Amino acid sequence: MELLHIIILPRDRVNGYNTYQMQEALRGSSSLQELHDKLYYRYNNQSKQYLQELIDCLSQQLKTQEIMRRFIVILTFSAFA
Repeated sequence: MELLHIIILPRDRVNGYNTYQMQEALRGSSSLQELHDKLYYRYNNQSKQYLQELIDCLSQQLKTQEIMRRFIVILTFSAFA
């Protein structure tokens, strides 16, 4: 079975965070929202007002991928039932 993967790239207007800042924000983060909060409140960045927009888009992509995975599992089981 061939699957069509649809990827919608987020409008990424976030820039200017360096590698150290990203590593520190990722350390211990267990969600995209926690990553957002660390970047937003720890660092003074001119594009930080776009962080939530990016996080929301990425979260939606992850939810869509999870729904597709579950759908594929259901289809697979249905095909062999």
